[in-house]
Amino acid sequence: MYFKEFLQKLFLAGIAVYLINFSVLYFSNKNLLNTDFHLMHLFFLFLNSIALIVMGKIFKKNKDTVGMSFLLVSTVVTIVVFVFGKFVFNTGASTVKWNYFSLFIVYLFTITFLIGQKLNQTKF
Repeated sequence: MYFKEFLQKLFLAGIAVYLINFSVLYFSNKNLLNTDFHLMHLFFLFLNSIALIVMGKIFKKNKDTVGMSFLLVSTVVTIVVFVFGKFVFNTGASTVKWNYFSLFIVYLFTITFLIGQKLNQTKF
């Protein structure tokens, strides 16, 4: 139940972020619209989907530990994003790095908002 709802909202947010990011880069710098751009979005969508599935399982089992589990999951996501970005995007272009960092912030905000919204609707 939680998985489907979480993933639908994440997928819709991912499409919106992709379209906004694509349109901004299309009008500012078309050279950045390459396979790395699409892989960045797929990477963040996949990574945050896994994070939301894990949070959905934790939410289903024990609602009291969701806060601590979210901190742990978001820390692991941050480490994975840092390691992936450090080794893959070493092109030196500052626009690519800023785009990667802004995508990380947007997707982290999205999963934080989804978990917070579900916690706000829950009766303990």
